[in-house]
Amino acid sequence: MAVAKIILDKRYESPDGGYVVKLRVTDDRKSKYFSTGHKKDALKGNKIADTLELNRKFTQREFEAIMNGKRLTDKQKEYRQAFASFEAKAVECINALPVFSFEGFEKLYMINRGAKDSLKIAFDEKAKELRAGGKVSSAVNFECCIRSIEKHKKGLRLADVTPAFLKTYERHMLDNGKSKSTIGIYLRSLRVIMNETIADGRLDKSLYPFRKAKSEKGKYTIPTSRNIKKAMSAEDLSKLFYYRSEIKAIQQAADFWKLSFLCNGMNIKDLLTLKWKNVDGDFIKFERSKTSDTKDVSEPIIAHLKPEAMAIIRKYGVKSLSPESLVFPVLSDKMDAERQYMKIQNFVHHINKNLAKICKDLKIPKITTYAARHSFATRLMQNGANVAFIQKSLGHTSSKTTAAYLGSFENDAIKDLTDKIIPIREVK
Repeated sequence: MAVAKIILDKRYESPDGGYVVKLRVTDDRKSKYFSTGHKKDALKGNKIADTLELNRKFTQREFEAIMNGKRLTDKQKEYRQAFASFEAKAVECINALPVFSFEGFEKLYMINRGAKDSLKIAFDEKAKELRAGGKVSSAVNFECCIRSIEKHKKGLRLADVTPAFLKTYERHMLDNGKSKSTIGIYLRSLRVIMNETIADGRLDKSLYPFRKAKSEKGKYTIPTSRNIKKAMSAEDLSKLFYYRSEIKAIQQAADFWKLSFLCNGMNIKDLLTLKWKNVDGDFIKFERSKTSDTKDVSEPIIAHLKPEAMAIIRKYGVKSLSPESLVFPVLSDKMDAERQYMKIQNFVHHINKNLAKICKDLKIPKITTYAARHSFATRLMQNGANVAFIQKSLGHTSSKTTAAYLGSFENDAIKDLTDKIIPIREVK
């Protein structure tokens, strides 16, 4: 079992011969050292005088007098009480872990006692971790999730997330007009939090509320909705594909939708982060940002650049001799992840806003940038492409067997099959 002890850290000696007091936690002959330099890391409820200098150095004699002396000054008594508090908190954290791990201990020890089992704290930590790693969009999803949960019920602990609670939350969301799709997105984020807190020892696995197998009774199943995507008709696709406007912003929206459609339904973020190294003659090779940080091996997507796509790249792109340069000047390498995320969101918002105007002008059903991906797949299917080719074109490879088979598609086949997606221009 892990053991915690207050010690004088003699690994590092100051020039005046003093040492820092540390909390040493040892498990299976491995030790880690933790600071005692701030009273917030002490056991909750312990009164440590504000005048007590915790981050100072102590000599061997001073430390022994504090820890083992019988006649103590008032100041020495305060130090002994403070150090005992750090040790007591460590013991409490160790006992709270179903299975000890240094990572789990550190998370409990370094946050305020009482917050260790807070659902909001767990979400905040996850969002902070994602933002630090440049995953701003994922961080926003977790932030939206906890805001939604807190609107339903504030101050939840991890252990409060039970199957019964999840059912009431689902009903609350449905009563407030939220779709099953939205509920599913939020609850998958919550499931990540529950999985991670169990993995690091903050929650016992017996309290896991989600159903893992159909045979499990009394657990909660995240709702799913069949997202029926209505394909654009060939006539509507033709109208949009050949649309022209004198208004620059509206024409840009039409052009980027068309480019997305022609490049295998590439999403706008992937277009804006495209670099010249991804362009190889008449082809581009890229990895979807949506799958770039997953554990599964993802196949790069190869798209043939039709003359119409090349024309749009020439129109809006900035040619560079550096393969690491971005094709489009919307983003910059100097921007941090937060700034890039906001620029992408703003760009997509304006495209969708202007696409709505285009659809109204053409008298066709309203669409967004996402429709380009579905329209691309639908056109391939309508023109006889097999499912394996469509999966590869969309980046949907899901097994080693399928991946090995899909690897056989050559560039000529990609060009010939995707040539057929270009709609016939309707004659008025």
